[in-house]
Amino acid sequence: MFAIIWRGYGILVPIIYLLLGLMICFFFDGFNTKLLNPPFLKWHAGISSIPILLLGLGAFLDFEEKELANKIGFKKCWFYFKQPWKHHFMFVPILFWGLILIITSIRLFLK
Repeated sequence: MFAIIWRGYGILVPIIYLLLGLMICFFFDGFNTKLLNPPFLKWHAGISSIPILLLGLGAFLDFEEKELANKIGFKKCWFYFKQPWKHHFMFVPILFWGLILIITSIRLFLK
């Protein structure tokens, strides 16, 4: 039995990955669309890394004005770094899942 562990928006990582995998299967007509097939995996990892990376950046950065910044003397705090591990999947932050998928895609394209 396999347990899925997530926190916050981390559950969206496998959902995005699987849904985009199903959508990409329609474009790979004559190819073997099994998950570990390198011609399929390089496109699948590359395309699904974009929304996962954007989701991770959105969870990592917060573009809001904070009261603490106003008390210190800053008129507006552009962004501050949150704890990226508030949203994770299998104890890995969402931002790193996007980076892992980009590196996997690049590695398979250069092969």
